[in-house]
Amino acid sequence: MAVALAPLAPPASAPRAGLAELLTSAHLVEADRPIGELVRLFERQPEIDSLAVADGARLGIVVRARFFLQLGKRFGYSLYENRPARLLTEEASTVEVDADPVEVVSLALEREPGRIYDDLLVVHEGRYIGTLAMRSLMAHHKDLLRASMAELSELDQRNRQLAELNRLQAEFLANMTHELRSPLNAILGAAGVLADEPPGGSGGRQVELIARQAQGLLGLINDMLDLSKLEAGRMQALVEPVDVEALLGELAQAAEAQLAGRPVRVLLRLANPPRGFVTDPVFLRRVLDNLLGNAVKFTERGAITLGGGGDGPWLTLHVSDTGPGIRAEDLPRLFTRFTQLESTRTKRHSGTGLGLAIVKGLVEQLGGRVWVESREGAGSTFSVRLPDARLLSPQGGQP
Repeated sequence: MAVALAPLAPPASAPRAGLAELLTSAHLVEADRPIGELVRLFERQPEIDSLAVADGARLGIVVRARFFLQLGKRFGYSLYENRPARLLTEEASTVEVDADPVEVVSLALEREPGRIYDDLLVVHEGRYIGTLAMRSLMAHHKDLLRASMAELSELDQRNRQLAELNRLQAEFLANMTHELRSPLNAILGAAGVLADEPPGGSGGRQVELIARQAQGLLGLINDMLDLSKLEAGRMQALVEPVDVEALLGELAQAAEAQLAGRPVRVLLRLANPPRGFVTDPVFLRRVLDNLLGNAVKFTERGAITLGGGGDGPWLTLHVSDTGPGIRAEDLPRLFTRFTQLESTRTKRHSGTGLGLAIVKGLVEQLGGRVWVESREGAGSTFSVRLPDARLLSPQGGQP
């Protein structure tokens, strides 16, 4: 006796796509039909494995293999040829059309071994719709399994990315706490010294320290605000003609002043500097300030070179240093927010890991790209390639 599949709750509306798409036939014969006619129907359509049989409101099934086995016995065909189909009809396993195919497979496999591969009769609110071959259902189940494995792989990849982002954010918060606390302690200390000085005392050094540390704090806050604006799309470039040679000269002098007596030279090497290059001067200055600031921070001896030149409507700039270089495996992470290549516990240089993410965002706002070439122990070169804004907007407006 076959195990009937318990149908799921009937749908409240028309049947949804699902099992209906997997039906292999829709043959339904009446239980009073002569068995000889069923034989001829099977012979005309050899692809059919079974026929659904309606006996009033009840549904049954005639399975080809067992049907012909019964007729092949001695006197079998002669005995049954003109008898009604209900005599060789078996109980059918039925399933509602809106059932989950994966759940249907599980239920079908619980049938007795000899009936596992029998076709299933698919119904909608008790009305026969069609026959579903187990081979089709199993093939569909295989496709579902393959799709599920692909989804699991994608979810696993997303989970790894989220875990990495959480790690970076935690490290960023630890770095930010350090970066904010150090200047605040210096400011508070200098303020305390000023408060204890007698009237008329000299507090110039303390005032200078307060101003310097406050400026550092302002820079950190500006970095966070700028990155937030870039990611929200709220930083728009305001373009105008820029004297590139003069701007780079100013930036090179400023970088030299930050070296604090270290044996490092700042070199300016321009070839064919463009005249009247149109871009956002504030964005360009911020990009080069960040790149030069990193070069100053990590270069203990040797040289920092600011160079580049024009190429038609394009401007290419390079910031090279003779610092420690960057490991090949770290290069892909450089322009990701919160990324710092020094761990929180061993870091020797200040920073929040936002600078290069801001550089990338600003360069992309200007329609350009930024990249890095580096070898551990041999220094680094950061390059920026920007189009003249008129190339992006012929009217000379914002790119």
